[in-house]
Amino acid sequence: MELLTALLIQLFVIYPSFSYGSGDAVAQQETQINYFEEGIKFRDNGSWIRALDLWEEGKEKLAVEGKSDPRLGIAYLELVTDNNLSFYFEQASEMYFWSLSGNNLKDFQQEIEDEAYRVLPLVKDGEKNEWKSLMNSDPQALADKIGWFHVVVSTGCFSGYAPVASGTAGTVVAIPLYLLLVRIGWIPYILVSLVLFFIGMKGANRIEESTEQQDNGIIVIDEIVGYLATMLFLPQNWIFVILGFFAFRLFDILKPYPIRKLDMNPNLKGFGVMIDDVLAAVYGNVVLQIVTRLI
Repeated sequence: MELLTALLIQLFVIYPSFSYGSGDAVAQQETQINYFEEGIKFRDNGSWIRALDLWEEGKEKLAVEGKSDPRLGIAYLELVTDNNLSFYFEQASEMYFWSLSGNNLKDFQQEIEDEAYRVLPLVKDGEKNEWKSLMNSDPQALADKIGWFHVVVSTGCFSGYAPVASGTAGTVVAIPLYLLLVRIGWIPYILVSLVLFFIGMKGANRIEESTEQQDNGIIVIDEIVGYLATMLFLPQNWIFVILGFFAFRLFDILKPYPIRKLDMNPNLKGFGVMIDDVLAAVYGNVVLQIVTRLI
């Protein structure tokens, strides 16, 4: 189970892509198709051992190149287990895990998604929900449901897909936006921040509904708006740009009252996602306003 979970994280979080398949992938599958399809023919004709031997031959050829074909491992395991070919159990396990560990897995995203959903009934509810969320969070899959505009804005130009500390990554993205907006005056600055708040609230609602996960980690528009609110009416220099970053992240992580209570309320949906970061910004801004009067 751990291997498949790690695999899904790699496919849908660490290396998100905007299209499935490529010319190289098609060419590669054409060179591999004989192993898979010919094996299926042998299997359907009752020549099970010949099918297994052919798939193993395909594995040996691909392994030399550091590649794999999930179809071979899945078909091999199904044939062995469905027909109780106990002599091949060990090879089937090895074949299955090899097929899900190559460096070309993005070429077989659909097959891996299908296999993941097939084995979902075998895993715990917590892992099952995590898998579904990962699959539904893929940029292309998400854009098909809510549109690229909300995907790009809500994830902070995809900074929300950072493998670690996505909230911090989103806050970093907010800095150049702050530097741009602060040059045109505080009134436009506030108006843009309010527009982003409402767009973020709508986008967060849609992402939560699509991924079936409250406050999905890929949503970082709340951190972007939160940082902008933190920097409101503060001195415009790099010292406060940095202080604002750390002050906001501190209160966003600590979540003093009533932030944590709001953050954990599922009924607030997108509004809850946005408002808890705005309140963290209020705490940060008050602290920094005090600092400006002490220095």
